[in-house]
Amino acid sequence: MTILITASSVKYVGNGAQQEFAVNYKFFQDENLKVYVNDVLQTFVTDYTISNSNEETGSSVTFVLPPDDQLIIAIDRVLPNQQLLDLIEYDRFPAESVESALDWIVLLVQQNSQNAANALTASPSMPADVDLTVPIPGNGEYWRWADDGLSIVTTDITLLEGQIIPNATDTEITNGVEATVRLISPAQVKLGVETHETPMETVDALPGTPTAGVYYFVKQP
Repeated sequence: MTILITASSVKYVGNGAQQEFAVNYKFFQDENLKVYVNDVLQTFVTDYTISNSNEETGSSVTFVLPPDDQLIIAIDRVLPNQQLLDLIEYDRFPAESVESALDWIVLLVQQNSQNAANALTASPSMPADVDLTVPIPGNGEYWRWADDGLSIVTTDITLLEGQIIPNATDTEITNGVEATVRLISPAQVKLGVETHETPMETVDALPGTPTAGVYYFVKQP
């Protein structure tokens, strides 16, 4: 048969009542489907059943219990990367078996195309000398661009602290710590007003030369 439907995955949102969900793309066996609820892999028979395998349309997954409201149901076709057809020399040409094998290959192409579409990819305008090899991070390390912007390196939180604006503590507010940049809550704004008789200004960005003794409240973009 021809393969006209290119999908290899379908997603739904549960409503707490619906149990049956359509699978309108071809798969060969029940084992070819992987069913997830909020990214948790479900168990065939225990959690759901499948009807009308090996059909391009009209198949469905039926849950034993309806997924709760607003949970995400994902039904993916996952085929092993195998070719199982063995042709015997001088034997009668097995047209149906050959067509099934060709269908399998097409479905594998669709599956791999879907996986590639879900992956992080480089921009077409990425310079050719940029190395996208990802190093193995150690405990407590993170990935970041190298200073030259041409590779990915690991770093630890101590190197990131200068780039992260920490939350203010109530002690900093009441003590009036100056020359520091902190994120503050509305309650801490009230605390600052109650604690200090100092001028306060709401600005779009910190001035190049802040005025001593003035609290600047920077608007979030």
